[in-house]
Order: sequence, then structure tokens, then C-alpha cells
Amino acid sequence: MNFYQKKKVRDFFKKSWGFFVGSGAFLLIASIIAIVGFSITGWSIVKWIQSPYAVTTAVFVVLGALIIAFIYVLWKRHNILK
Repeated sequence: MNFYQKKKVRDFFKKSWGFFVGSGAFLLIASIIAIVGFSITGWSIVKWIQSPYAVTTAVFVVLGALIIAFIYVLWKRHNILK
């Protein structure tokens, strides 16, 4: 790789670091929720999906995503108005 290609890759990661951090956090939280849910229902995926735990988990994940999106929009609006 020459200097310009490295700079292009570096700039890409600097611009989208929030996306990578957010995706990583979401995957980590989803993995923890899945492990806890599977352990509660005896490591059966079908049983977990049919249980009320899956509905509660889905509701909390959707609400969490909405809250994070709302905070992100407020943060972007604040940066635009500076």
C-alpha cells in the first residue's frame, strides 16, 4: 500500500468510527441477551423464541434502538447548529 491508500483507509476509519463502535456494542449486547435467554430456557432456541423472555427481549432491543437513534439525532442536530 502506498501513502495515499493508507491515508484513504485511515480517513475512512476516522469518519466511521462511531458506526464500528455502535455495531460492536449492539453485537455484544445481543450476544449477552441471547446467552442469558438460552440459559434460562435450557439452551433450546425454539423454546426461547416461544417463551415470554423473547418477546420482552425484542421489546427492550427495539426501545433501546429507538433511544439510541433519538440521542444520535439530537447529537447531530447539536453539531449542525454550532
